Parts: sequence; C-alpha cells; structure tokens
Amino acid sequence: MEIKDIIAYLKVIDNPVDEIAIRRIINVPKRGIGGTTLLKVSNYALDQGLGFYAALSNAAMIPSIGKASEKLLKFVSFIEEMRDAS
Repeated sequence: MEIKDIIAYLKVIDNPVDEIAIRRIINVPKRGIGGTTLLKVSNYALDQGLGFYAALSNAAMIPSIGKASEKLLKFVSFIEEMRDAS
C-alpha cells in the first residue's frame, strides 16, 4: 500500500492532471479531507470547466467548502514545492 502511495505521489508531481493518483494521495497522510469536500471540488471543476487539480488550486473560490479550502491549498502547495524541487 505504501509503495502504491509513493508511486501516486510521484505521478502527481510529474503530472498533476492525473486525478486518480490525486484522489489516492490527497488524504495520505490524514489531512481531514473527506469525500464530501472532494465531491464539492469535483462539482466546481465540472461547473467551471477545470481539471480536478486546477479546482484544488482554486479551493478558496469554492464557497461551499469553508475551512477545508485551507487543507486543500496546503496539499496543492506541497505538490508545487515537490514539482519545483524535481
């Protein structure tokens, strides 16, 4: 399981459009990001014509997720730091 998680992290760092990999790791380690929040992000992405990662990057613009946007933005920030380092 841990190896698959690491591979998913590497996939997202290389290609943040990989929604399956993002969904696998978004709460690994536990970040308190639940299914309802992810559903709201997915709906926002569909409504705005964005990819899932782009919607995560715009989490502060999604009014219905409240404080969860901070958790999502921390995740995106971490991925961006890893992308810059690679």
